[in-house]
Amino acid sequence: MSRADEAALTADIVKLATRYGRYGYRRITALLHAAGWPVNGKTVVFRPRR
Repeated sequence: MSRADEAALTADIVKLATRYGRYGYRRITALLHAAGWPVNGKTVVFRPRR
């Protein structure tokens, strides 16, 4: 995966986690799969910045 792809994936993860704040990593992973991203649960660990 190129850096551009990683940046786009990170942006999508942040967008989904912001929109669906109560969803866990499994649900976010499922949404990413539905959008066509080949990711696993380890990729989708999101911790909001303080």
